[in-house]
Amino acid sequence: MTPPRITSVEIVHRHFKHKINGYAPQEVDDFLREVASTLDSVLTECSTLRDKLTASEREIAQYRNLETAMHEALIMAQKSADEIRNSARATAESQLHDAQSRVAELNQKLDTLRSERRRIICDLRSTLNAQMIWLDRELDAETLPLSTEYANPLAGDLVLRNPREPSNPFGKEWQAVSPLSHNLG
Repeated sequence: MTPPRITSVEIVHRHFKHKINGYAPQEVDDFLREVASTLDSVLTECSTLRDKLTASEREIAQYRNLETAMHEALIMAQKSADEIRNSARATAESQLHDAQSRVAELNQKLDTLRSERRRIICDLRSTLNAQMIWLDRELDAETLPLSTEYANPLAGDLVLRNPREPSNPFGKEWQAVSPLSHNLG
């Protein structure tokens, strides 16, 4: 239980009994006024300090709330950065895997095209060699007038036409005609 508080007004208006050989009443009244004035100053200062303390406590509470909010924001930012980093890493790994798969696929296609090119070159070489052999045989054979009786276009033989024939628009000495062409003119 708190003791009862005396106010400065109570101190000023307090009256004491007069006794013989007691204190001088004027000095006591002056002292009481001085004590009341000091008490008013102390109470005013105490009230001001309480207000400042309350304001400081509110400000500290605000700073603590701000600190908590900033700490939570920092944690969220860190989590977000980690998620973005992990997502970027996963995307990069996926894109790298896709690119490596695409490179492997393109290399396989390139190998297939190279093989096909070699096969075509070999087929063309075989065809050209067969035609060279046929031409060599024709040059070595007796000089006979050319006609369709010596070639069978349906069997795949190459037929040569004489440039002096009117069906030869190129005017070359000899012109190769595809076996599919049946116009020997």
